[in-house]
Amino acid sequence: MNILHDLNQKQTEAVTHPKGPILVIAGPGTGKTKVITHRIAYLIRHHRINAENILAITFTNKAAQEMRDRVDKEIGEPHGSNVNVSTFHAFCVKTLRNHAHHIGLSENFAIFDQEIQDEILSEISKELNLHPYDYPVWLLRNAISDAKCKLDYTQNNLQIDNDYIAEINDPDAEANLVNAFNTYQSKLTEYNALDFDDLLIKTVALFEQVAEVQQEYHEKTSHILVDEYHDVNEVQYQLLRLLTASPENNLMVVADADQSIYSWRGANPLFIDHFKSNYSPRTVELDDHYRCSETILRAAEEVIANNPLRQTQHSLITHKEEGRDIFHYTFMTPVEEARTIIKIIRKLIKERNVSYRDIAVFYRTHRLADVLTEELIRSKIKFQRIRPTNSFDDFRLRGILSYLCYIQWKLPRDLEIAINFPQKRIDDLSWVRLKWLAQRKGIGFKELLMNIEQYPEDVGPLTRRNIRQFWEQLATLENDIEDEKIDGIVNILIEKLEFLRSPYRTKELDAIENQSDLSNLGLAQ
Repeated sequence: MNILHDLNQKQTEAVTHPKGPILVIAGPGTGKTKVITHRIAYLIRHHRINAENILAITFTNKAAQEMRDRVDKEIGEPHGSNVNVSTFHAFCVKTLRNHAHHIGLSENFAIFDQEIQDEILSEISKELNLHPYDYPVWLLRNAISDAKCKLDYTQNNLQIDNDYIAEINDPDAEANLVNAFNTYQSKLTEYNALDFDDLLIKTVALFEQVAEVQQEYHEKTSHILVDEYHDVNEVQYQLLRLLTASPENNLMVVADADQSIYSWRGANPLFIDHFKSNYSPRTVELDDHYRCSETILRAAEEVIANNPLRQTQHSLITHKEEGRDIFHYTFMTPVEEARTIIKIIRKLIKERNVSYRDIAVFYRTHRLADVLTEELIRSKIKFQRIRPTNSFDDFRLRGILSYLCYIQWKLPRDLEIAINFPQKRIDDLSWVRLKWLAQRKGIGFKELLMNIEQYPEDVGPLTRRNIRQFWEQLATLENDIEDEKIDGIVNILIEKLEFLRSPYRTKELDAIENQSDLSNLGLAQ
């Protein structure tokens, strides 16, 4: 099959670029993913580049899989599977698992997601006596992430962005944020854990400090392609520079400054200019648009044109018809918006003979759809809400994981889930009373539960017994799983839960054991 058969002139120019750096300016709907996948196929087929020597970076796992599938479609399996296609973070995880020991890290590190981050930061706020009104968890998290992503700190010289300091009504705000940062990093070290920002930073440190590791990646990575380049931040840009081997600099980046959406995490379209100044790349602009009608395209351009920080004008040429008119509404409240949507739906059904199944409502985040969902239910309109599913949201799996996480990190959040799983040891009223007691005594909730027998006048004998049994069960479990691998640990835990006469029926235990995510834990070691 001719790899170039369905490409336009500009796309072909980008795909057949012989060697060296190239910048592809690609607006929405111009076939940027097609250019990357065809470029990979072209390198393999015409330049005889081994698929294993090509690294393609995307921003989502879904996009990475789509890229592999497209390469396989163009030139046949298993080329797509052999190409190293991953997100920045996935690439860094794999790299650190193999080489972290070079920079003093354990290769068996844990990865803390935002939920665990927030739990740790909440504990830090209490330890440092930071008022949650002045120092909300989200602000602490964002300030720390911002400092990391901008690479503007060392252990002894941390620079906190003035915008975060200005949001806090406290003359000691800067000192408190620095203290929170250092305490947070100390806890990550204590837990042998990295957050998502650390994955990038530690990989950059690895390549900067260990020349032989950098050389190893230069030798096995002859070509790098980056999708959505306009969304990279400082640390990601530094990582790309360290990965790109000189003097060839075979780096293709596909970008559109108008589509940059991650400024809140340090992304900046100015890195397009940095790429130009650092590499003097060949530049190809894709301006043929294949997705939307003329009406939609021009409306979008009218909106973008109002951006005072827009660097360059890049007009697209559509290959679609003019299309239908766009109707724009402005509402004062989410409820008003939802009710108007329902009116429009009913009007389409009644006056246009449209079927319910032909109507779709798109929204930016799932949280924004909650109000509409409630109004649809009240209006007795049946609907299907499509959202990503995650087996680890299942309360049974969360219960099992809470035991494993608490044994590893001793975080209060995991304790509160584990102690009431699988059977409820503390009822809701007792829970509230225990929380209040901990507050009255000026101690942490975990400390209260660990020393529950010291409070016979405040806590009933049944509740004390249940809590004591939980600690005994946990101690036995910790002893039984020592030196076990993760899949063995999970199996032991399930057996313990069954032995302790959990409320599960046999079929429910089987359902847990057969969860695809759970059965793959052994492969993740």
